Amino acid sequence: MFVATLWIRLRVPGARSLKDKRRAVRSVLDRARSRYQVSAAETGAHADWQVAELGFAAVSNELAHAQEMVGQVLRSIEMGSDVEILDYSIKAVKARNGGVDSCPS
Repeated sequence: MFVATLWIRLRVPGARSLKDKRRAVRSVLDRARSRYQVSAAETGAHADWQVAELGFAAVSNELAHAQEMVGQVLRSIEMGSDVEILDYSIKAVKARNGGVDSCPS
């Protein structure tokens, strides 16, 4: 079993309050969950009303498939959101009985 993760730091330029930010973040998270069948959550920068940190995870029996799933999430955020990507990181691990092994990204 392989797990690929995407950590992404976003700027929400239209946000004038935390409520505005939450609305934009919820849209990104819900879209990723429904379109790409990944787990998704806001993971940091909770008090900053123009910055968000999000995490996504995909599980597959093939490394390439798991990486492609989070890659699709990244591309969809780049192309179709009201947010700006500041930074991101994609990592993958192979889960095995008793631990995990890092995979090349």
